Amino acid sequence: MRMSREVELPALGLSSGGVTMAARTMATLSVLPSS
Repeated sequence: MRMSREVELPALGLSSGGVTMAARTMATLSVLPSS
């Protein structure tokens, strides 16, 4: 359990960072065509 949790924590951080980047990309792509 400890091993998996230690691995999951950094993975969650990376995934959340990826989601943030994806959200920014989607927002940018959705704004460009409209403008």
